Amino acid sequence: MTANLAGVSMANWKRLTNVENQKVDVNLDNVAYIEPQTDGAWIHFVGGRISEGRTFALGVKETPETIRLVACT
Repeated sequence: MTANLAGVSMANWKRLTNVENQKVDVNLDNVAYIEPQTDGAWIHFVGGRISEGRTFALGVKETPETIRLVACT
């Protein structure tokens, strides 16, 4: 039996480096926005309470530009 996956979207997982220098896999499809920092970025995920100023966030060493380039590969 063969599955027909036409039109099925796969998650966009990328491996980044957190601020503790550990590799982490991030589903870029769940990113609400990326906040630039001097030494990397904060990735804020969908599901937080943005209206209340609270989000689920992950600090990474990659810059927003680097994350954008990684997302395109």
